[in-house]
Amino acid sequence: ESIVLLKNENNTLPLDITSVKKIAVCGPNAAEKAYALTHYGPLAVEVTTVVDGLREKLNGKAEVLYTKGCDLVDAHWPESEIIDFPLSKDEQSEIDKAVAQAQEADVAVVVLGGGQRTCGENKSRSSLDLPGRQLDLLKAVQATGKPVILVLINGRPLSVNWADKFVPAILEAWYPGSKGGTAIADVLFGDYNPAGRLPVTFYRNVSQLPDFEDYNMTGRTYRYMTQEPLFPFGHGLSYTSFSYGAVVLGSDNIKSGEKLRLSVPVTNTGKCDGEEVVQVYLKKNDDVEGPSKALRAFKRVHIPAGKTVDVEFDLGDKELVWWNPQSNTMCVSEGSYELMVGGSSQTAGLLRRSFVIQP
Repeated sequence: ESIVLLKNENNTLPLDITSVKKIAVCGPNAAEKAYALTHYGPLAVEVTTVVDGLREKLNGKAEVLYTKGCDLVDAHWPESEIIDFPLSKDEQSEIDKAVAQAQEADVAVVVLGGGQRTCGENKSRSSLDLPGRQLDLLKAVQATGKPVILVLINGRPLSVNWADKFVPAILEAWYPGSKGGTAIADVLFGDYNPAGRLPVTFYRNVSQLPDFEDYNMTGRTYRYMTQEPLFPFGHGLSYTSFSYGAVVLGSDNIKSGEKLRLSVPVTNTGKCDGEEVVQVYLKKNDDVEGPSKALRAFKRVHIPAGKTVDVEFDLGDKELVWWNPQSNTMCVSEGSYELMVGGSSQTAGLLRRSFVIQP
């Protein structure tokens, strides 16, 4: 349920299991197990890698080709994050092998991201780009002209700008656990319709982040970002589509301590069943230094194809509190507010309703 479909151009996904006869899989995380055995997780478990999951899914139906393509980081890392070192003969040879397999296959799945060497409590980086030779591998496979799907296994946001521009489908799997390979295969072939949403912002580059020593909350980008991110907080796609009707409020005026009832009809306008994550954001209109929108409620709702569901929320003191600089506390303050409802923080501004909290 946590897997996020970041991009799906021209309905590249889900793959048709009846038409794929050979699939090329590469990347440093394609056959990796360590992400499921560390990070405060269990150690004595059997891990199904992405390659394993695809082989099990396609057993007797299609051939799965695999080569690593590149390591998680290169020999010069982390210096290579700021200096462009030439590819070694061994690095080029392994990339060439991945290219040859992609040319032979119907589709290529490139599994990139991070791991123990790049992400953790003591793993600071100077970049959010794909480390090592991973982007070189992705570019080379993409140049074959075959359909390419990028699967990311990582523990922090990545600036995958090139992939967003040129790769038709991107799947964010985070650290998907010991059965992550099975889950990813299910998503790739449509046995599971993804509905995960980003719990963080994906930045275009580190320049969109505040200075490391800037502790002024009005400059923290996760609340006050004005630039366009690569993928916004709450973003996530589906194999179906959803449309929203008008937001209905129980009242435009409530008193402090009262609950605000909110409902919105959501329709599955696609051809397959799916889940939508309805998100409710709040803004206090007279607070010029506060966040432009703050997530205050959400519901993940299953909606059959062609059906409409009325999604309801009861917003109480917990959801309606706002920072009061005079009392230096979070409290329910009188004033004019704006609710924004939608499928991500970016689209939430499309459905707006105002209300007033009275003394």
